[in-house]
Amino acid sequence: MNDEILKEIEKLEELEKYEEIINIIENLQAEQLNTEIIVELARAYVNIQKYEKAIEILKSIESEVGDTVLWNWRVGYSYFFLEDYINAKKHFLKAYELDSDDEDVCNFLVGVYLSLARNEDKKGNSIKALEYAFESRKYVRNDESELDSETLIAWLYDKSMDYTKAEEILK
Repeated sequence: MNDEILKEIEKLEELEKYEEIINIIENLQAEQLNTEIIVELARAYVNIQKYEKAIEILKSIESEVGDTVLWNWRVGYSYFFLEDYINAKKHFLKAYELDSDDEDVCNFLVGVYLSLARNEDKKGNSIKALEYAFESRKYVRNDESELDSETLIAWLYDKSMDYTKAEEILK
């Protein structure tokens, strides 16, 4: 029975019919639910940008799958788009600890640290902003992430009138 439900969910996922997925799963009996189906429910909520609901659902299965890359990635992703970068960082770091070769996790860690740096810069805390920006370098795995990281670091140095360091980084 669950295999049939999962196949139907997969077809609807391909068609991007996330509300239908939610309706199907939420109308299932408790005994029909398993971790895999609950994850699909959270995924559907993420896809319609209802991140708080997705987190709530994911937290309900934390004891079963909270130590997996995918669970931490999904929770981190939801927090990221809620602009809760501290909690996003926590979950992406856990995912990274579990699989340091996952490029998606690394890309989000770069994004998290750069967002934290920008937030600190807005608060006038240039030292903390630079710390976060430098931290992003640890997770760079591609040219785009490297460019984002180095550009922000150079911009922060430029903003603090340390033009020499800014120029060095841009070279």
